Amino acid sequence: MNPRAKRQPVTLANTRKTRTTARSKAPAPTVRTLTGRQIPPPPRIRVSRSGVAKRDLVSLHVWLVQQAQAEAQAQGNSFM
Repeated sequence: MNPRAKRQPVTLANTRKTRTTARSKAPAPTVRTLTGRQIPPPPRIRVSRSGVAKRDLVSLHVWLVQQAQAEAQAQGNSFM
């Protein structure tokens, strides 16, 4: 290193490490139900912040109810 080179002060901005490896986007597995229907995987729940987790839980609940209704109809139930 050149002793006369001007050194930058060490701050949080220039010491952050960047992610160099990308996560693989493998296709999500599908699940077969008792009636043979293939359903998509459930929505992921992110826990980075409480508000995000709450929204994801709501979307998971909606997905679960929709899948339960579709499965009931596939089995011939008409309770709804």
